[in-house]
Amino acid sequence: MKPESAVREGLAGKVRGALSPGDGLVVIGEIGLSGTGILLEEARDALRSRFSDWFAERTAKRIRERMIPSSLMKKYEKEASALMQMGSGGFLTAVWVMSEVSGTGFAADLRKVPVCQETIEICEALNLDPYKLWSQGTYLAGAREPFSLADAVRQEGWEAEVIGSVVPGRGRILRSGSITRYLDRPEPDDPECRITASPGKSSASD
Repeated sequence: MKPESAVREGLAGKVRGALSPGDGLVVIGEIGLSGTGILLEEARDALRSRFSDWFAERTAKRIRERMIPSSLMKKYEKEASALMQMGSGGFLTAVWVMSEVSGTGFAADLRKVPVCQETIEICEALNLDPYKLWSQGTYLAGAREPFSLADAVRQEGWEAEVIGSVVPGRGRILRSGSITRYLDRPEPDDPECRITASPGKSSASD
């Protein structure tokens, strides 16, 4: 077995279905919510110098309210050609895994990825990348009708955005304004990818 085939086989269990060129990429929910909740606990002392207790309590409440319940996603499985829940390594790992398993490339706009302001502020305070933050309770989907899927989720009262498209080949393009870069395999030892959920802390809603 070729090394790249072994990698795909090992990752396949993380993704339901597979992407095809022409699919749109949809982020369902706001990235980094579960990681933000963990940071509120594990980096409490560091954050107190920047944020009030009221800010922390309000953010924790919003996290509980905004994480996507797994029961919601079951309603939309048939509309998605590929679907996975994000986790360790956040959005960047999820989009890499889904494209690697599918053997496709993609072009995505980071500015369209939904992320709440509180997550951005906390990551800035701790010098972390929100796109790598633990994102349990947030989903990545590929769909032939991505705007229809996003609209259906929004009608349920949740965040959903079409952030890019699937392309032939292996190019994994990330754009942010005038900046364009290619996504390589995220490093699992990156400190920003080590933030993982612990029992009794943040987890996806059921």
